[in-house]
Amino acid sequence: MNPVEATPAGEPVPQLFLGLTTSQTVAAFAVGKIQEFAAGSFIFRDQGSADAMFLVLSGSVALVKPLSNGHEQLLETIHAGGHFGEMGLIDHQARTADAVVRAHARLIVLHQTDLDQLLMISPRINLNLVRSVTARLRTTTDRFITQAVYQGKMSLVGQMAGSIIHDFRSPMTVIRLTAEMLAQNPSEKTVALGCTRIIRHVDRLNRMSHDLLDFSRGACQLERSHVDPSIWLQETCNLLQPILQPNHVALVCDIQTTDRIHIDAERMTRVIYNLANNSIEAMPHGGTLTLRLQKTSEHLLIVVTDNGPGIPEAIRDNLFDAFVTHGKKNGTGLGTAIAKKIVDDHGGTITFTTVTGAGTTFCIQLPAGS
Repeated sequence: MNPVEATPAGEPVPQLFLGLTTSQTVAAFAVGKIQEFAAGSFIFRDQGSADAMFLVLSGSVALVKPLSNGHEQLLETIHAGGHFGEMGLIDHQARTADAVVRAHARLIVLHQTDLDQLLMISPRINLNLVRSVTARLRTTTDRFITQAVYQGKMSLVGQMAGSIIHDFRSPMTVIRLTAEMLAQNPSEKTVALGCTRIIRHVDRLNRMSHDLLDFSRGACQLERSHVDPSIWLQETCNLLQPILQPNHVALVCDIQTTDRIHIDAERMTRVIYNLANNSIEAMPHGGTLTLRLQKTSEHLLIVVTDNGPGIPEAIRDNLFDAFVTHGKKNGTGLGTAIAKKIVDDHGGTITFTTVTGAGTTFCIQLPAGS
């Protein structure tokens, strides 16, 4: 008899039931209890007692580790077909993470007696469980090694950033004070305009230096405010003009909302600038860069699109990692990593699609009420 690949409701069969016959699958689904959980609800908390495991029929659940500095680390997102919480039934130890529902979820809740009953249905369930535990342990080991290397790199970045900031903070202060003096006693209107521009860019350099330090330390204190989207995006476009014109890149701004948006405007400008700068550098012979902003009832969407050559395949899988760069003489490999950190701190996500020879689109999705 052929294995079952989907439930009558069209949901993926849990990985734990893969390879079972139809009759075995029916018997397996009769074990445990199906419960529904709303988005944002906690299924269990870090250090809580472990008395059940969970099979995801629909929706998604994030496993999140609370950190001592008040932040949290995403360990894994479990989608339909996956399962979590099994370690609590295996080693009977306290939970080591929070399980929070990301999208409304239907789960099969299995207690110890339910798991024992499942394992009697077919040896394949036991094999599937062992395979999943082994895969998760292997992933955790790989993540630990990667994180250890990453933290070593971040320590180096912190030392480098501290040295750089110490060196250029003084000249920036002198430049700003001089510009302020000129702006107070201008002889021509263009001088006043130039001074204002100098002050704005020096302030931006200061903020960029602090962003670099925050990134190396893994900490960021957002300064959110309610911002007019038209004014914010136009100011961001103005910052891009000096690098657009020499590269013959046309800029299109598409603002599809008039509602005020709640963001850290300076840091989100940094995100757009970093992504746009990468796009512009990838189009040395010209092209078109499009910035689109729209708002739904649930999300704020910021989309950055270019018609360049596309992201090289060699760096697509780890584009948002630190120090990932390709074909740039002066690239640090921190631009997209910093952008992702800022988006993460806003509680959002950043993804991309790219086609070789056709261009790249970055999509930033933030909670509408963030």
